[in-house]
Order: sequence, then structure tokens, then C-alpha cells
Amino acid sequence: PASAASAGPKAVSEWNLPGQLLAIARREGGAAALFRGNVAASYLWMGYNVAQFGLYGRTSDLLLGLYLARAGPGADPAAVAPAVSFASGAVAGLCATLVTYPFDLCRTIFA
Repeated sequence: PASAASAGPKAVSEWNLPGQLLAIARREGGAAALFRGNVAASYLWMGYNVAQFGLYGRTSDLLLGLYLARAGPGADPAAVAPAVSFASGAVAGLCATLVTYPFDLCRTIFA
């Protein structure tokens, strides 16, 4: 019978991590399986950043212009800068998510 001391978890040196990783990679489709879904993920992040930053600038300019037109000639843009920044970020993030969501689905399916 084995002693109680040897019944515990294996020591770190007894694990064959590289061998286990290679076996999993081989079983799941080889080296190409390690990169499955990366193209869709790249499109997702590139598209998201382009949409978010582009929309943020346009939305910020639009909201600030609307405020200045409504408030009159003596209006201080710094008074509404935090609100404009928050609203612009929210609109840009929402739109960027809606535009790039199909790429997220593809990434999830391929991975």
C-alpha cells in the first residue's frame, strides 16, 4: 500500500507540460489550431478602434457645436467638456460595438 505522503498531488517535476501541450495541439488540429480565429479577431479590433476613434471625434465636434449654437456667443466650452466627452465616448463605443459584433461572432465560432 502507498503511504499517505505519496497520495498527494504530483510534484512539479513529474508533470510533462510541453508534451501535454503538444498532444493537445495534435489532437485539436495541429499548429494551425493555435491560430484559429486570429484573423477574425484582428478584423474585430482594427474595425472597433477605427469606428470608435472616428466616431468619437465627430460626435464630440457635433455635440460641442450644438452646445455653442444654443448657448450663444459668450458660452464657455470648458463648462460642458466632461459631459461632451462622456456622451461622445458612449455613442462611439455603442456604434463601434454594433459595427464589429459580427466579427466577434466569427472569432468565437472559429476559436
